[in-house]
Formats: sequence, structure tokens, C-alpha cells
Amino acid sequence: MKKYLFFYSTRLSILKELMYNKKFFTLSKHNGIIINALSRILKCLAALPKGSRIDHKEEKEMQKYDAMYIIRPNVDEEARKALIAEISAVLTDRGASNLTVKEWGSRKLAYEIEDFKEGYYVDMEFELEDPEALNEYDRVCNIKDTIIRHIVVKLPKATK
Repeated sequence: MKKYLFFYSTRLSILKELMYNKKFFTLSKHNGIIINALSRILKCLAALPKGSRIDHKEEKEMQKYDAMYIIRPNVDEEARKALIAEISAVLTDRGASNLTVKEWGSRKLAYEIEDFKEGYYVDMEFELEDPEALNEYDRVCNIKDTIIRHIVVKLPKATK
């Protein structure tokens, strides 16, 4: 039933426009059939209960993401913990749920980055409904001098 209503509701504005567009009707020989069809659709939609609504937008699903960033190795432990809490707060304040933070610890880098051969790796998995929060995460990571590199990867949806 929902798909049926969605089909007619999205087409309703087009149908109304066609109904009031005189150029369209001057080209058509079957004006009566078109007007009857339009009036039937409009009557069906008007007969719906007042509490029911026709959704034009589908509900957004939560999308899973995996984010990782590398902190400079010369940052002391207190500052590192504060940075991890701040980055986590950036995401949770903007709607991230099921946030899990895994600290991988200090590891050797594959190549030197800003004259560092090691870095402190932090991995986060979370779910977001609105991907705009990722822009803020990216902005904050770019501003922080203590973060060498960062990345966000969209995880594939689980098949049922």
C-alpha cells in the first residue's frame, strides 16, 4: 500500500501541472479521459484519513564507518587520551552511535611521515545516519597538529 501511495503522491504534482497546462490539452484529443483519470486519483488521495501521511522521503538507514588516525609518537599520554576523547566527542555529538575505539598503540610506519618513523594508531568503528558528521571529523583532524594521518572508510552493508 505504501508503494502505491508513494507512486501517486510523487506523480500528483506532475499530474496537477499537466491538468492546468492548457498547451498540453490543446495537443491532446483525449482530454476527457485524462481529466477523469486525474479526478479519480485526486479523489482517492482526498479520501485518505487525515492522520495518514504520504512520505516522499525514505527513512535513512544507519551506515557503518571505520575511521583511523595516527597520532605523533612524541605526544604524552594525558594529551593523547584527551585527543582521543575529543575526536570521539566530535562524532558522538553529531549522531554517531555504537562507537567503539580501539587503541592499537605505537607501531612502525610503512614510510616516514613528517620525519616520524612511528605513530600511535587509533581505530574507531561507528554508525551514522547523516554523513555530514564526517566533514567535521575531517576538519578537526586536519586542524590538529598532533594527528599525522587520518582516513574514513564506509563499510559495506551486511547482507541478510
